[in-house]
Amino acid sequence: MTMGTSMYGFNPYMMGQSTGLNDDFMANATGFNNQYAQLAQQQALMQQLALQQPTTDTFQKSEGGSGLNSGLKLAAVGGIGAGAGAYFFGDKLGTAFTKDGKTFTDDILKAYQTDPNELALADSKAKYATKKEALAQAEGFANAKEYEAVKKYVQTPAADRAALPKEVTDLVPNAVKRNPDTNVLKTRLGRTALSIEGIDADGIVKQALKDAQAGNLACQQEELANLVKRKSLVEGLAKDATPAQIEDLITKNPNAFGIEKTVEAEIQAEAKTIAQRYGTKAGALAEVTPLVTDAENSVKNLRTTLNGQVAAHWDDTAKAFRESAPDTLKNASKSFKWAKAGKFAAIAAGAGLLLGCLFGGNKS
Repeated sequence: MTMGTSMYGFNPYMMGQSTGLNDDFMANATGFNNQYAQLAQQQALMQQLALQQPTTDTFQKSEGGSGLNSGLKLAAVGGIGAGAGAYFFGDKLGTAFTKDGKTFTDDILKAYQTDPNELALADSKAKYATKKEALAQAEGFANAKEYEAVKKYVQTPAADRAALPKEVTDLVPNAVKRNPDTNVLKTRLGRTALSIEGIDADGIVKQALKDAQAGNLACQQEELANLVKRKSLVEGLAKDATPAQIEDLITKNPNAFGIEKTVEAEIQAEAKTIAQRYGTKAGALAEVTPLVTDAENSVKNLRTTLNGQVAAHWDDTAKAFRESAPDTLKNASKSFKWAKAGKFAAIAAGAGLLLGCLFGGNKS
């Protein structure tokens, strides 16, 4: 790619090539296009996401997508968006939540927690924006917004620059306005764009998702179930199982052994590595058993913490959550029904879908 092509055709993750600055300037300035609506088609998320029009949205639409300005907000699992003030009086429903006012069902605890995808999305956006800001400043721009404004100004034909929105031109330094077409400036812009494209967005999202899942009861229960299955599979091996037999077991059950690869050759390679590390059935059990114990303790401790938090919002006399309780608890009847219908089965969107949410799939 030549530098000229970089300047006029460059399209890093979040930089939609648009012509309407009012539509996409703020999205570019912050580093994210608001293409959440595309995720509505992802069936894997439909069990845990709620469509919600935000009252304010600085991430405007980019060209080339349908309904991109509608805004698909990752909402907390548990009924955010349902009518506020839904209280539940009487023993019939209240006792379904808790018997003693101190220990609540896991369904309620899960409803109380914010969806880990929402937390990961917010964390990813913040960390990505911070990295972008630093890269823009390293190239001499006051901040990322100034970089985006200068880039837009330079990419706009000279005859059309006077028609650019004031929100753009106010951010463009006078020195740039006087000499907007210098090779030095274009080179600096291109270098900044390439640096921003090089941000490890995958790494940011995966770490944010991992952090969010670590504090989520549903996620931790799913992890525990997976580890229990892993231990059960290992226990089913013959006492004198060979590394080749262990490898075969792992290859046939990649998810249970924490393998995220989908290409068969990559699965086999990782299975071989794990089997060699185990060595024997005894070696495998020695590694897996403590993992199960740690996961059990993690779930137990998290459940205790959440019970304490939820109990603080419970009126045991009325068998209802107090008026001051978070909406997720006040709308708990809906959450409770969703939980019973198995709506908590799908835990996290996964890094791939979150990347799609953050960048709208534009990574070229």
